Amino acid sequence: MPYTPSGFFCDRLIRERERRDGEGTLSKPLHFSGQDYATLKQECLTKKCLFEDDTFQATVESLGYKELGHKSNKVKNIVWKRPKEICENPQFIVGGASRTDICQGDLGDCWLLAAIACLTLNEKLLYRVVPHEQSYTEGYCGIFHFQFWRYGDWVDVVIDDRIPTLNNQLVFTKSAERNEFWSALLEKAYAKYVPLP
Repeated sequence: MPYTPSGFFCDRLIRERERRDGEGTLSKPLHFSGQDYATLKQECLTKKCLFEDDTFQATVESLGYKELGHKSNKVKNIVWKRPKEICENPQFIVGGASRTDICQGDLGDCWLLAAIACLTLNEKLLYRVVPHEQSYTEGYCGIFHFQFWRYGDWVDVVIDDRIPTLNNQLVFTKSAERNEFWSALLEKAYAKYVPLP
């Protein structure tokens, strides 16, 4: 039976992954920008400091271009804050993830938010993309990670938890629960992983 184009592509991916010793699989995702979540978190815990991501800095340049570019009036009063600076008792996930955890902000990325909302309907996949061992209490040091499937590989993306705010309100994706931050952090991780052109 002849290979279909997709069959050929899948076979090639499997062979390439075997050569890479399983990198890009569920158990061994690729590390985006060479950042290993466990290593970076341990370094922060040892140093007793909060993680600051030097590969996706909390600056105007990370917000985008055109309407959100560095010359735009829309970004002049934006302040990057950690959830503990925004509200009391921040939580990663409050009472389980649901579609109401995803409220669109000023970015206009409804296509991404619809995909994130769909993730909440499949808990196993959700916790693959949004590892649920993360917290604002136990072992907190300002570092989070998310995993994306792209071009046949799982890729782990590390971020710090500084989020753009305006008048102490999240500028982009937010949850209906003011103290819940998983969806805002997931959007930030995606913005780091798939930057604007």
